Amino acid sequence: AVTERPVVSAGQYGTNLNQLVFTVDPATGDVQTKTQAILKLKAANGGPFNYPVDQPTQDIVDAAVAEADVLGAQPLGQIGGLFYRAKLANGTTENRGGESTLGNLVAEIQRDATSDETFGSAQIAFMNPGGLRADLLGTGEGFPRTVTFKQAANVQPFANTLVNMDLTGAEVKAALEQQWQPDGASRPFLKLGISEGFTYTYDASQAQGERIQEMFLDGEPIDLGATYSVTVNSFLASGGDNFGALNGSGRKQDTGRTDLQAQVDYFAEFASDAPLPVDYSQRAVGVDLASTSYTAGDDVVIGLSSLSMTGPGDINDTSVRVRLDGQLLGSFPVTTTRQADLPGYDEVGTATAVVTLLTTASGDEVLVVSGNQTGTRTLVPITVEAADPVDVQILATNDFHGRIQSNGSEAGAAVLAGAVKQLRSENPNTTFAAAGDLIGASTFESFVANDKPTIDALNEAGLDVSAVGNHEFDQGYDDLVNRVIAEYDADTNPDGGAEWKYLGANVKFKASGDPALDGTWIKDQGGVQVGYVGAVTEHLPELVSPDGIADIEVTDIVEATNAAADDLVAEGADIVVLLVHEGAPTTSCADIAALGAGTDFGSIVQGVNDNVDAIVSGHTHLEYNCSLPVDGWSDRAVTERPVVSAGQYGTNLNQLVFTVDPVTGDVQTKTQAILPLVSAGSANYPIDGATQDIVAAAVADADVLGAEPLGQIEAPFYRAKLANGTTENRGGESTLGNLVAEIQQDATEDPEFGSAQIAFMNPGGLRADLLGDGNGAFPRTVTFKQAANVQPFANTLVNMDLTGAEVKAAL
Repeated sequence: AVTERPVVSAGQYGTNLNQLVFTVDPATGDVQTKTQAILKLKAANGGPFNYPVDQPTQDIVDAAVAEADVLGAQPLGQIGGLFYRAKLANGTTENRGGESTLGNLVAEIQRDATSDETFGSAQIAFMNPGGLRADLLGTGEGFPRTVTFKQAANVQPFANTLVNMDLTGAEVKAALEQQWQPDGASRPFLKLGISEGFTYTYDASQAQGERIQEMFLDGEPIDLGATYSVTVNSFLASGGDNFGALNGSGRKQDTGRTDLQAQVDYFAEFASDAPLPVDYSQRAVGVDLASTSYTAGDDVVIGLSSLSMTGPGDINDTSVRVRLDGQLLGSFPVTTTRQADLPGYDEVGTATAVVTLLTTASGDEVLVVSGNQTGTRTLVPITVEAADPVDVQILATNDFHGRIQSNGSEAGAAVLAGAVKQLRSENPNTTFAAAGDLIGASTFESFVANDKPTIDALNEAGLDVSAVGNHEFDQGYDDLVNRVIAEYDADTNPDGGAEWKYLGANVKFKASGDPALDGTWIKDQGGVQVGYVGAVTEHLPELVSPDGIADIEVTDIVEATNAAADDLVAEGADIVVLLVHEGAPTTSCADIAALGAGTDFGSIVQGVNDNVDAIVSGHTHLEYNCSLPVDGWSDRAVTERPVVSAGQYGTNLNQLVFTVDPVTGDVQTKTQAILPLVSAGSANYPIDGATQDIVAAAVADADVLGAEPLGQIEAPFYRAKLANGTTENRGGESTLGNLVAEIQQDATEDPEFGSAQIAFMNPGGLRADLLGDGNGAFPRTVTFKQAANVQPFANTLVNMDLTGAEVKAAL
């Protein structure tokens, strides 16, 4: 008559009664009908009881409560914060799939309770989340709060005993794998509480049995074959919650100590004198790595999860930092979005870290992920293959003097830029450097525009760093600093804006001795730290207008260089390059090596210390590519130092390539060459279009101004020449020199300018012969451009009173 069987449950905690009513034939015993119901004992939402209170039973309850209140009120200790079970986003619903401050605390209490040799010398303890039946919130408002015996008992009401056992590392791993529950379990994931010192990483996307990635005890990797002392409660020790691996196959000891008594003892020991602090650090962190094997210098992408506790008010990290060998690789934001619904997992608190491995990394390495607010410390082991040697390239020019247009062997700025860009594309670990005199004594196209075209062209070419030369001071120190070096501004600094670093380690203020310019610059070139020192000729005061550098003194090049090189090495430079605006008087490397320590360049070659790996020079406009032995380098792989100059006017580039061990920073090999930019009138490198546009615009502007006729000459005015008729001889009297001196005397003969009687002109200030326009017969017309090419410095004329003796002394 009845074909269905009742299958019922009343829920929990006495909230309901299952009611089954069978109507039975007493003669046959057959069930004729049935009814079934769930009887609510109390109305919903705290309403009245649906049934009368049985007074005798209530008396029993009241007596028990009264007795319990006395015992339960016993204070155990104090807490400095709230210990919560993991929660969903609503802050109240328990999430047994999440790590929690309470779960970790109870696990640590149980480890501590069995840490004595008598109870197994526990190293690790685990706590099942279902064994935690209340949060530990203490009594009162504010902090610290008192924890009572009743509150502790409400956390663990089962009176389980603590069981210590020996587990292999493999069995510990198996237990952690079983947090992902079998099909059909009431919850798909149960997160174990973990004692202090034990941490692990996992990847939930992997197959069952392969999710636990790494395990550590006090920072040391867990050995799968070694044995560890592990404590759990008696429920877990019998395989409860499907943790069969905690059943143990080796030594197992029921200590007889209950979990509640362990709490009581722990609070007495650690929370009586000072409140027990809340530990917000995560023991388990999800780590997603594409690989565990890399090469030094590679980028590593680390997906991180389970970085955040989820109790109301729990402290969470807003960012995590990643370090390798103590060096910070980066800081990355953490997103904490709590899970809204069950079933619960432990993925709250996510971040993506993208870091570049140190070039010095090699072998077995550990990335350390840490959170400043929580103290979370996650170890991510990787294997790093040593980086290949790095080829560091330095391309150098000197004495460019604004030769922006191509002219015979002078390649021009567009070819220079094309060469640098091509060579840099072939080796990104490149610095384009210079040894000074990039501006000043320029050709008309640059000079007439205050060398702004040269500045723009070298910016486009990617010049990184240069020593100052004497011609950088042609218009004075203030002009160099406040125009040339200063940032370009269309309104306040339209003629400046050099984007490269100008260096002058031996340029000081007279009054204080403080640096007037930066002396050094360091650049990371493929993980190799390359330091640059700049210095200018000690003859600077003799070569420029004294008024322009009245507050400046030039110190000893060698002393300044050695101090700067030592500082760069102390800052971590692997290679140091001297960029010096001083040069050799010869192109012979043998003669350069033989220069005495008392000569301008010999003092540099002989005097710079062993920290200087290369000397890039200029000033004398000669090209040389020397490699000179250094006494202190006998135990190095490379025993000779490059000493080079590219000549002048952008005809060549010096190329230095150092092959460097990125781990030690040692130079293994070097190559060096002079690269001609033009051969037989043809460019050896592509013409850079952007730079050519700058040059073309400058030429167009200059042609208009330069074509203005000034007057006529009856014959050419030459500088003094050698027998070949072309090489300038500054030691000879010349028609041009005398003409210019006469012009300057005439310009200042009026009383308002000093009534000049005599004028002198330095031969170095004459940079072109005055030949007039065209190649035809004389008279010829002299244009503004031709006159400007003779004297491109824009020096002012200075009148003074001299005695005859002083005139004699000058001569």
